[in-house]
Amino acid sequence: MKENKEHTPGSWFAAPDTTNNNGDYGIWTDDGPFNIATVHGGGNIEVLANAALIAAAPDLLAACEGIMGLLDADLDAVAAWQKEADAVRAAIAKAKGK
Repeated sequence: MKENKEHTPGSWFAAPDTTNNNGDYGIWTDDGPFNIATVHGGGNIEVLANAALIAAAPDLLAACEGIMGLLDADLDAVAAWQKEADAVRAAIAKAKGK
């Protein structure tokens, strides 16, 4: 049986993991003293992109849920679609580290 679990709330961000000198990045929240995850890179150029993508996960989830809510409700309101489209664009930009 699957358990319904919630992810760590809040906005996530990627920042260098200062506990070592391995070129790793941590995924952090504003309200927690510990990181959610560590992206190991050892200086790999993709480590920051991977960390940014993981940090964008809550935003991507919320944007997808918003779009699905509109689809499920079969709304024709242009303003509602525009708001959700803006959220998707912002989540994509965050995932790309912009």
